[in-house]
This record gives sequence, C-alpha cells and structure tokens, in this order.
Amino acid sequence: MLTMHRRYLPSKTSDNPYTVQPGFSKRLAYAVEALHRLASDPDSRAPVQARSFDSCFAMWDGNAVIWELVNRVREGDELLAQGIAGLGPAVWIDWLNIYQARTRIEAFAQPSFDGLMKPSDKPLIQW
Repeated sequence: MLTMHRRYLPSKTSDNPYTVQPGFSKRLAYAVEALHRLASDPDSRAPVQARSFDSCFAMWDGNAVIWELVNRVREGDELLAQGIAGLGPAVWIDWLNIYQARTRIEAFAQPSFDGLMKPSDKPLIQW
C-alpha cells in the first residue's frame, strides 16, 4: 500500500469549502499583499501583473484562494476590496460567483451515506 506524507495531501481550511494544495497559505498571503499594494497605489499594477500573482490561482486550488479573498472582504477588509475592485468589475463578479456557487450547492444538497448528493430538507432561501 502506498502512503503519502501528510504535507503532500490536499486539505481544506476551516470554512473554505474548496480543497487546497500544499503552499496554499503562501499563495494566499502573496495575493492579499499584491491586492493591498494595488489598493494603496492604483497606478502601480506591477504586483498584480506579475507571474507570481497568476501562480496564486494556478495551482489546482484557485477557487479556494478566490473563496478566501472574498470571505476576507465580507469580514471587513476594505483595502482588499479596493484592490479587487482595481482589477475591474468583471473580476469581482466572477469571484463572487465562485464564492456563492459552492454555498448554493451545499445549501441545496448534502452528502448521503454513500457520497452521492441528495436534496436537502432545508429550503434554499429562508424568508
């Protein structure tokens, strides 16, 4: 039987519904720093135009990075919100869709004992 060292296995952050890969925290930290720098100086786009910024989203867990960035904005990181806005309105719309898509899926379906999805007893929208 093959085994892998734990650091090579994908994992999930506390509330983030997406699976993350090794190095997730460093990529997330770099993305946050680059977006904070963009918000602080909108004329300097170098941090978000660098290949290292692209790499934050290109390691098979880009949705997890996006989810965490949007979650931090929802928790009140105004500077991060300004940085994301500096990328253009289409980026925010796409990122918000990624953030909300997973939430909608989990609200509608829950895993059954055999791993298949079945409709939830909870309504999708509560009035």
